[in-house]
Amino acid sequence: MNRGSSTINAYVLAALLAVVALVQSTIITRIRIFGVSPDLVLLFVVATVLIGGAHEGLLVSLVGGITTDILSSAPFGLTTISLVAVNYLVGLGEINIFRTVRVWPYTAVLVATLVYNGIFMVLLDITGRDLLWGPTLWRVIAPSLLVNTVCMPLVYLLVYWLCSHMRPKPAEWE
Repeated sequence: MNRGSSTINAYVLAALLAVVALVQSTIITRIRIFGVSPDLVLLFVVATVLIGGAHEGLLVSLVGGITTDILSSAPFGLTTISLVAVNYLVGLGEINIFRTVRVWPYTAVLVATLVYNGIFMVLLDITGRDLLWGPTLWRVIAPSLLVNTVCMPLVYLLVYWLCSHMRPKPAEWE
């Protein structure tokens, strides 16, 4: 994907992510695989950063995080902070790792899931929410690693397709 693709891609992806956050909060929560639901907002943020870069990913992570925060019962801002941290981390790895490494999307989503949930849990603990660390690690985060990794190729291909179809066509002579 061309790094110079216009920021219109980011705005369209951000608007789409607001819809994805709504779908995740209403419909996807009813779909359980190993006791957890796929985190579509996190997957879209990771895919956007890998395809469009950290700049486009920042707008997408902010919109996805704020929308999810509005729809969530958790303290406001926790999802946004966690997604922005993931955007930064994946953006760093994306800059320093060759784009031809085929396992990078899978590695990125594994690390992103760990970082996102880790930051979210620490922030929940700081805000005074009761949190059982052991059961949360084994019953939520471990299955989330597997579910998000399995769902990543579908989301990655969808974001790649969207970005390639939203890219402005070059001017040509007739």
